[in-house]
Amino acid sequence: MYSRKLKMLFDISANSNQFVFEQLIQAIGPKRIIFDSDLPILHMRARRITENSIYINIVPKGFYGDVSGDKNMREVSGDEAEKITFFLYEEIDAFKRAALTTNLTPANIEDILYTNTNSIISSAKLSIDDQKPHHHLPYIFTKPPLTNHDSEPCGLPHSFFAPLHWTE
Repeated sequence: MYSRKLKMLFDISANSNQFVFEQLIQAIGPKRIIFDSDLPILHMRARRITENSIYINIVPKGFYGDVSGDKNMREVSGDEAEKITFFLYEEIDAFKRAALTTNLTPANIEDILYTNTNSIISSAKLSIDDQKPHHHLPYIFTKPPLTNHDSEPCGLPHSFFAPLHWTE
């Protein structure tokens, strides 16, 4: 049953636990979940497990320096290390399995991966254009990449970036 607390959104960054995704989907539904990657953490070559309620990132030996003092890191070598891919893929795979288990539709998945976030960005853009901020934007925007055309750097119209102060 979906929660009725209409002002809360949940992002799924750095989570690779299928069960957690399933519980979230069942509790609040797909309209209030936002896909997030938490890069650069998910850029790590890692696989995450849980032992005694503590998460542990399984990483290739020597890949991240000396991790012996970090309770959340464990090194492996050989064939096991060779099989480790990007943590981002682990997150996407866990979400995919949860989506299948909870019978999400393609439209539900699109909501989580795109539509819900796009709605927030569109709302924030309107707030900036109106000069009436309805949302706090805690992020520092960097200059969008140069393009060979006049619209949509990073998938957003130029007008979205115009009022912002650039950092180099």
